[in-house]
Amino acid sequence: MHGSVDLPDVEPDKVRMHIRILFLGEFGVRYGREHTLECREPLTVADLRRRIGEQVEGAAAILTRPDTRLVVDQTIVPDSASVGPGQEVAVLPIYSGG
Repeated sequence: MHGSVDLPDVEPDKVRMHIRILFLGEFGVRYGREHTLECREPLTVADLRRRIGEQVEGAAAILTRPDTRLVVDQTIVPDSASVGPGQEVAVLPIYSGG
């Protein structure tokens, strides 16, 4: 399942960035595995959590949970990390066992 998140038009001279969003594990089953977020300004992981939660129905609840990790280009990052164009962000549920 693919979804696209688009923001309202603003100044035409601003360049859009595309960030690929993947929901992994049980989250992919619930919310669709892949989405694209379009924005016109740099974002932090905290910004992404909020924007994805606003646009993907039902996802806000899991994105605000402390055990839900966001992974940028296959590295778990803090909410203060920056995300740029072309990067891949995965929403990773906590797994138990091991």
